[in-house]
Amino acid sequence: MILLYVAISIPFIIALFSLLKDWNDEKRRIYISLLILTICAFMVSCLCTYFSGRESEELKKENYLKDRRQITLTLLCSNRLPLKRPLSKIEKNLRANNYDSAIAFAEAILLYANTLADGERQQVVRDIYIYFIYNAEDRREKIKLLELINIEYPEEFAEVHRLLGQLYAEEGRFKDAMLILNKALYIEDDNSITYHLLGRVSFAEGDWEKALKYYKRGIEKNEKYVNLNIEIGDIIWCYTNDVEKAKGYYEKAIENKDIKDWYYSAYEEDLIKRQSVVSNKDLQYNIKPADKITFFLKETPFVVEESKK
Repeated sequence: MILLYVAISIPFIIALFSLLKDWNDEKRRIYISLLILTICAFMVSCLCTYFSGRESEELKKENYLKDRRQITLTLLCSNRLPLKRPLSKIEKNLRANNYDSAIAFAEAILLYANTLADGERQQVVRDIYIYFIYNAEDRREKIKLLELINIEYPEEFAEVHRLLGQLYAEEGRFKDAMLILNKALYIEDDNSITYHLLGRVSFAEGDWEKALKYYKRGIEKNEKYVNLNIEIGDIIWCYTNDVEKAKGYYEKAIENKDIKDWYYSAYEEDLIKRQSVVSNKDLQYNIKPADKITFFLKETPFVVEESKK
């Protein structure tokens, strides 16, 4: 549309340049002034038309999504629409990157879920966020959906708080991540994953001592948590140089290496490195602290995953 306006303006501009050749002629000066005013008025009119058209399109889309949300909610509440239909619509729209429609269906289902019994409601809400977590490519859209769930059910789904905290951390929003993860802890204070995430956020913020405290609390909840044992060992070895203590955590990780916990990293590669520390005395004592960090600790990764504590 803008290109069309520019094309229409070209003859006016050519005429303006032809008149400018003899600027000293009084009549030409009058014509040039009128032409400039005409061009300016035309361009302002074009811009106003363009932006008002965009606003009306956005308003039309917003009303369409609102209607779709309301119709879906009405049909669900009257039992005239099976739940799997809007769920499949969510999946289809997510795969097509049509996030606005997916969110509209999700909002309708979340409102409908309020009418269900506890167990059924929790299953429906979990179905929705699982669809988003595994089908949405845009992290911000995942965040938008999880924030909607937290608004509707602020003290019911600790796993949603954990996932949201993790996504905030991936965005570098560490304060928001800490806040929401502590809410998850308030709902469910015995989940080792929450302590693991709190420790990772603390470490990403540069506070290894705070991270270690969270990690150790997580290990108290689940001593077989492989990655927690690995990361505690890394921090102790790299920052306190207590090799024997670090070895104890590495040995625990190696002992439980067949257990797949929530963050299933490259276990083979990670554990080979830790086994070399356990078995090689020269490696234990002769590597400099800075090299230890390079050897083990990498930038804190956050992987979207959810499993049993």
